[in-house]
Amino acid sequence: MYFPFIIHPAAGATFIVAGHAISKIMNNKNKKNHYLATIVKGKLYIGKGVSDSAAVTQLRSGKSTWSISSNQAKNIASKLAKGSPIKEVDKDTKGNPKKGYYWHWHSSTRNPKGHHAFYGYPV
Repeated sequence: MYFPFIIHPAAGATFIVAGHAISKIMNNKNKKNHYLATIVKGKLYIGKGVSDSAAVTQLRSGKSTWSISSNQAKNIASKLAKGSPIKEVDKDTKGNPKKGYYWHWHSSTRNPKGHHAFYGYPV
């Protein structure tokens, strides 16, 4: 089976396009709760599994993560700032979630700019 992947130029890490990675992750009994993530040309790519603290560090650096559930993603986003994290998904002109986009959490302050705690399957 072919899995589109990229080598992240800055980190030298391998990321697999999310659509292919998620089902593999969810069916793995030894799965982690959080994974490194990056967006390239509008597509979400998922990297290696990381600990809670490494996921928070990733978000604090303005980068993204993907988690196995909304609660897991919310938990790490809540550690960036006081207050309730913000849940959202990109929407079309009619206000409906865009097909193929992912729900995600931001810290209550949306800082640092650029971080997303993605989770689950695409809309």
